[in-house]
Amino acid sequence: MARPTIIDGGWQARLGFGNIATERYYSPEFRQLELERLWPRVWHVAGRATDLQKPGDYLTYEFGAESVLCVRQDDGGVRAFHNACIHRGRRLREPGMGSVHSFRCGYHHWEYGRDGSLVNVPEKELFPQLAERQSGCRLASLACEEFETYLWVHFDPNAPPLRDYLGEMAERLTDYDFASCALIADQSAEVECNWKVAVDNINEGYHVVRLHEQLQPIYDESQTCIEIVGDHNVGSAPFGIPSPQLDDRESVNDMLCGMMVEAGMDPAAYRGSAVGVREAIARHLRTRSPREFNFSRLSDAQLTDFFALFVFPNASFASTGLSHMFWRIRPHATDPGKCYFDQQSSIRVPKGEPHPPRPPASHFKAGEESLGTVPDQDAHNYARVQKGLQSRRVPEIILGEQELLVRHFHAVLDRYLGVEPRPR
Repeated sequence: MARPTIIDGGWQARLGFGNIATERYYSPEFRQLELERLWPRVWHVAGRATDLQKPGDYLTYEFGAESVLCVRQDDGGVRAFHNACIHRGRRLREPGMGSVHSFRCGYHHWEYGRDGSLVNVPEKELFPQLAERQSGCRLASLACEEFETYLWVHFDPNAPPLRDYLGEMAERLTDYDFASCALIADQSAEVECNWKVAVDNINEGYHVVRLHEQLQPIYDESQTCIEIVGDHNVGSAPFGIPSPQLDDRESVNDMLCGMMVEAGMDPAAYRGSAVGVREAIARHLRTRSPREFNFSRLSDAQLTDFFALFVFPNASFASTGLSHMFWRIRPHATDPGKCYFDQQSSIRVPKGEPHPPRPPASHFKAGEESLGTVPDQDAHNYARVQKGLQSRRVPEIILGEQELLVRHFHAVLDRYLGVEPRPR
């Protein structure tokens, strides 16, 4: 099998081939290190800004033991607060979304404005200490930015700007014009694995041709490409061209026909071979831009291929020209052997057409509902990988050249944690 193209192959030499200890996937001590040194120092994707249409609209971001309120303000901006009353700590809102004039605690009815300020305390005379700092009494805030239709929060209210954190990846995300995409599915599955098991899977294509054999009619694994972008990365998989492992790469198969239909083509009118479908789809989509879609910033490859833009440490924006998938992996609040796999699926809507209604959010344990064929196959393996990693006879994982992005992810993680990398 051909190796993936590695943009700036010097990364392989710099990162080496040292093994990675498996204890990081199940050790309570390693989990505690992440809680102290990783998660408070990175930007989190808290949700979709499009869910907050008017002042008072809010959503919660549930992360471990933390719950965050993101609230649309009267001036049109968004602010984020810890979802906890400053009086006795009660959560102000249950997980989910809604719209409020103010946030009133259900315990003692302390009330906060949409800007987080304390606006009412029943029998305030019982709290003489408030008189001295009434203006300073407010919900604890987080840094919050709205970027490319997503809400990003940082647990340090004085965090560096989001664009500094994203670096070059900011422009890569902007290329896809996420504002023209409409959400069609919103799912969150509890998975029996450490959060890094799922992240590792997102960051390597070595498994795809083996685990996801059903993709061979449209996926040429010999043309995959990976690129390291600062602390983040980009991986791409060429769709619309059959695998070299197939005996017949001339006849147009049903899956390629499906891709043509999705692009607005008539498969019966196509006269080329199977290996030419990818290029034909790109040409056809160009004819639909800019009348229907804004593809001005996308290459022909980006119109057809699956590009996964991974933002360290746990978010991936995976897109083609006509569809968009957002993946986020959140660690479990207490168990290092569990995590939450969040998946939001979107389609690009032609200009002038209305967006469909927002689908309800679905929460379940992996296997109870389907995430789709490919993520279901991945999730099935996550739990089995987790169990194997805890074997005494598997003290380390071995990574090859096609798993460079996995190695890079762990190198960045080690830097945040202050962990010394193992010898090469």
